[in-house]
Amino acid sequence: MGYWSKSSAILALIVLPPVAFAPVEPRIEPRSYDRRLQERIGPDGRVLPTGVWDTLRQSVTTTPAQGLRSTLQLRSTLQRMQESAAQGNWAEVWAQSNDLNLHSYSGEHFPDQAESLRLQAANHLLGNATRARTRGAWKEVYSSLQPLSESTTDRIRRTFVPGPRTSRLVELSENASKSLNLFTPSPHLDAAEQPLLTLNVQAKLQNTLASAKTLFSEATAQVAEQTLRAGDPGGAVRFFRELLDSAPDQATPRTVALFKRAYLGFAETNYANHEWQSTSSVCDEIHKQQYFPLTPSEKERISLIQSRSQNWLQATSLPTGTLVVDHITTERHGSYFQVFGAGGAIDLLVRASTIRELLGHPDFRSAKDQIARGTDLLLTPSVTKVPEWLESLRHDFPDTIVWSDPYIGEASQSLAALQEAKLTPADFDLAILLPKNAKQQAAMGLGWTEAERDHAWQSAAYLKSNARGAFVVTPATNRTGLWGWVADSMGTDSKKDVMHSLTNAKGVLILFAHGDREGVYTPEGQKLTVRDVRSLDLHKNHPIVLLLSCEGDGRGDSDVSSSLARELKNSGATAVWSYGHKVDAAEASSAAVKFLDNIRSGKTPLESFRSLSRDRAIRSGPEIHLKVQLQQRSTNGEA
Repeated sequence: MGYWSKSSAILALIVLPPVAFAPVEPRIEPRSYDRRLQERIGPDGRVLPTGVWDTLRQSVTTTPAQGLRSTLQLRSTLQRMQESAAQGNWAEVWAQSNDLNLHSYSGEHFPDQAESLRLQAANHLLGNATRARTRGAWKEVYSSLQPLSESTTDRIRRTFVPGPRTSRLVELSENASKSLNLFTPSPHLDAAEQPLLTLNVQAKLQNTLASAKTLFSEATAQVAEQTLRAGDPGGAVRFFRELLDSAPDQATPRTVALFKRAYLGFAETNYANHEWQSTSSVCDEIHKQQYFPLTPSEKERISLIQSRSQNWLQATSLPTGTLVVDHITTERHGSYFQVFGAGGAIDLLVRASTIRELLGHPDFRSAKDQIARGTDLLLTPSVTKVPEWLESLRHDFPDTIVWSDPYIGEASQSLAALQEAKLTPADFDLAILLPKNAKQQAAMGLGWTEAERDHAWQSAAYLKSNARGAFVVTPATNRTGLWGWVADSMGTDSKKDVMHSLTNAKGVLILFAHGDREGVYTPEGQKLTVRDVRSLDLHKNHPIVLLLSCEGDGRGDSDVSSSLARELKNSGATAVWSYGHKVDAAEASSAAVKFLDNIRSGKTPLESFRSLSRDRAIRSGPEIHLKVQLQQRSTNGEA
């Protein structure tokens, strides 16, 4: 750069006049609310007065959006308070004052006129309640004071702007206030001088609210008692709880006694209305509450209600043709039987120590009529532990199907599945685990004569020829003649065939000759044990299983503690039907054929089980398992 270039630059700096570089105030981009403001709509959705709109529109680009929104909300709410006061709607004025207090922000002035309106509203509501009290209209007293009960004086918040009001936001608030013809404290007053008037208003309001609180507590107690006498214990509980939660000093002996009466009645009312979940929850509340003690008889009363409601909750899927019997014992060593079901037609609680005493009780007559018309019984394990339960039921109801399961919920779902399932014989697999010759008989450890073996094999042949549609899964094991010899020479595995069938079929019929408390034997001399079944996952098809056996449901003495029938159910079977005692092979085959005939005729599995179990030709009587074994009529014959 040459000499003259440098000189020109210096000369330019000297000649040009100085320029003042004023800071540029950042422009706040309009937000969605600013667009609504351009349409003259406030944050509450109402049309803004002209003066407020003009003032805010001019400064929308320089006022922080949050402060603008807050200021506008304060003014709009105060206007609504004035309108409600003019209409005499003091409850609305009070509610709007709470809203005004809620939306006020730090740094904004809370108008004194709002506090004055708030005090007027409290005084009017208290005055209305006092006049209603003289007439004994306690519900009116309660409704008049309820708005005040939801607020306290500590909600009132007042923030002062110290020093001269020079901020744009405060100027905007004052301009908007003048446009609404509102009166705010002078901006020239010191901050220390302004609270004097406010404290006076607040002191008056505090006295009003204290009087209202006392009267409201009295009204709440009166309304609670009236509600209880009117037959609404649930409503009474809500009033008593509100009273004691807000005013613990009101827990007089009379109030507490009425509260207890309402709570106990609330549980019973919910139960009578079949609101089982609500009943159980209320019983929990009664046990946990701290306002009143329960006598031993009251504890028993609540425990029984809760147990019965929880039983109903579990039995939501129970078919209409089934009654549940549960044995309930209490801390006072009380023995009760709950009998319920049949589509809600029966719900009994009978105090009895034995099944025989239950069956002879006058209150049981309605259930006895239902059972006589063909209703099934579902027993919980607590019932089957009562001495002589089986003999008593067999004596009075020889043809009744009796189910048993540790869990009412699972039993109900299983019975519902049996009732709803639509199956055909083709959905069933048939496994025949009977010896066809002396070699298989020896492998199974059977001491039969040749005549007994022939009789059993002829029964199996009858089943195969009449089980039309069912698929035989053990053909190689059962094959006779030359091809049978060839199959035996090559080796067969009926145990594997049965386990595959259980996993993949919707229904399985297993006819076997010999079993013990740990499982069943196959013609090859293997054993299908409860441990084998425990390893299966039957949840794909939830099969229905018929165990046509001699001992398919007993408990083992070894480390395998569960029966085959129970393990089948635990592994995912919907239900298991079996004999509990040794039966003749011909009878077992006949039962399987009749079951498939019922399925073929269109009956559901549950209907087929019922028909089969009531068949007089089935002399020994079957057992139907949901998780554990059930009863049988008698012991006849030996397979």
